[in-house]
Amino acid sequence: MKTTAKQMLKNAATNPDALDRLAAAPLERVLELVFWKLRHKNPDMAVLIDKKDIEAFEQSMAYQEIKPGILVERPAGRPGHPAIPAAGKRRAVPEVQAEAPRPFVLVALVEAGTKNTVKPVENNEEDFQRGDLCRKLAAARGKTQNLAQMLRNAAANPDLATSGTLEEAAEILALLGRAT
Repeated sequence: MKTTAKQMLKNAATNPDALDRLAAAPLERVLELVFWKLRHKNPDMAVLIDKKDIEAFEQSMAYQEIKPGILVERPAGRPGHPAIPAAGKRRAVPEVQAEAPRPFVLVALVEAGTKNTVKPVENNEEDFQRGDLCRKLAAARGKTQNLAQMLRNAAANPDLATSGTLEEAAEILALLGRAT
């Protein structure tokens, strides 16, 4: 027996799974899971916010004329429909099965009341420099695997006296390239 979109919605309403419960949970619970998700990048699972951060955030939102909000949503699935036979010059439309809700919950900083995500606008030189460094680091991470292979190839050349150092550098770069 095939499950219709109507049945899927009824099941979701009467028997919510963990993702549905998270999407409906208080923001404190969502924040707990955001910290957990970022635990490898932030092992202390803490963020220090000072007056300067608050001022920079408020200035950025004012500059963009945005009232910020937090979106916590589990994207819905797609409803299915039965096959539609051909008629006249119109082609037949095949049956489409209903899809379940997406297997994740989206948490985003958005413009309040919309799904428009907020893009960071740096409003001072220090923040711009920090953002530029992060963008350069992300670009460098994309190049590390190729660079590591080039260093391994150079290390394989017996004419180089520093092959041990090159191999070690290659391993470090490969590790950094895999880091997220």
